[in-house]
Amino acid sequence: MNVWSIIDYVLVGLGIYALYSVFQMKVTGELYGKMFFSVHTPIERCKDKAGFIEFIIPKLIIIGILAISTGGISLVSTYVVQIPGMIVSGVGLVLVGVLLWFNRQMKAVQKKYW
Repeated sequence: MNVWSIIDYVLVGLGIYALYSVFQMKVTGELYGKMFFSVHTPIERCKDKAGFIEFIIPKLIIIGILAISTGGISLVSTYVVQIPGMIVSGVGLVLVGVLLWFNRQMKAVQKKYW
């Protein structure tokens, strides 16, 4: 197992955690998934939890599915059948772009919900 495989497993885990966080927020109505919040954002001080949950759920679903897909494609390429590097790199770049977009969305929404 090489370093890239470890990163791929972490990506799959991140995706599963994002989707689990969505499930927890839907079921409990409480914020879940401290990993997705800034250290400087105490989730206990959220002014409108229901509104924020509605805001964040679609974004976490996108990140979860994309992270699982990115890690999965790379693991399949490493261990099962060789997938062209352009496809693996392209999916990885899309994930990076979505993570940057998510970060920008979270910064923009800070004033509204905190």
